[in-house]
Amino acid sequence: MANPERDNYVPEEQPHLTFVSLRLANKLRFAEQVFHHTTEWDAAKWMLALVGEVGELANMLKKRNRGEVIPDLEIQREIADINIYLDLLADHLGVTLDEAIIEKFNTKSRQVGSDITLSHASVEVNKGG
Repeated sequence: MANPERDNYVPEEQPHLTFVSLRLANKLRFAEQVFHHTTEWDAAKWMLALVGEVGELANMLKKRNRGEVIPDLEIQREIADINIYLDLLADHLGVTLDEAIIEKFNTKSRQVGSDITLSHASVEVNKGG
């Protein structure tokens, strides 16, 4: 079946922020020990912090769904917090986010019969399949 969005896809420029740069910034800031209480955290505490951020976003979206005005910037900041905490948790567990996401995305693409995959350089669309 034709998919105009996919068939006309042109990769955008490389984003300015990468998982590698996020990880480096997180490690550098963590080394400054500005968040003293986190230096001894185990994976469970990092997970609780991540879930806390997801809960904050969920609460904002619930309020927005009920008609309350929640500025887009607040939503954006919560999504950023989630990504930052996800990277901190992944680092604690020895997981490299780009590797994990590429592997999982491509596995799911194969499972569902999609010819769209990720690589370190770009999104790839196999137009022959």
